[in-house]
Amino acid sequence: MKHYDTLELSKYFDGEIKGAQALEISKHVEECRECRSILNEYEDIRKRTASSEISHSEFLYAKITGRIDFRAEAKRRRGAAFVFVMLMILVFTFSFAFTMKQERVLYEKRTADNSDRIADDFITGISPSPSGSLTCLVNYGGR
Repeated sequence: MKHYDTLELSKYFDGEIKGAQALEISKHVEECRECRSILNEYEDIRKRTASSEISHSEFLYAKITGRIDFRAEAKRRRGAAFVFVMLMILVFTFSFAFTMKQERVLYEKRTADNSDRIADDFITGISPSPSGSLTCLVNYGGR
C-alpha cells in the first residue's frame, strides 16, 4: 500500500488539495492506520493551538526575526564584498595599464635619445676632404 508523505497529508489536512486527488487521499486514510494517525496528530496540534495550550514564545519570535535579519545582513555583506573585489580588480588593472604606458613612454624616449646621439655622432664625423667631397668616419661601438 502506498503511503502519502507528511507534506501531502499536511496539504490535504489544510484543504490545499482538491478534487480527485483529495478523494483518493480520503479513501487511503480510511484504510491506512499510519496515515490516519498522522492526520489525527495534525488535528490535535490544531486544537491545542486554537485553545492556546501552546503559547507563542516571544523568545522564539525574536530568534526567528533575528535569523531573518542576520541572513539579510549576510547577503548585504556578500554584496559589499563583491563590489569591493571588483573595484580592487579595476584599480589593479588600471594601475598596471598606466605603468605599462609609462614604461613604453620611457622606452620610446630612450630610443629617441639614442637615435639622436647616434645621428649627432655621425654628423660630427663628417668632414670635408681637400678634394671637396665629404668623407665620413663612423665610429660605431655596437651593442
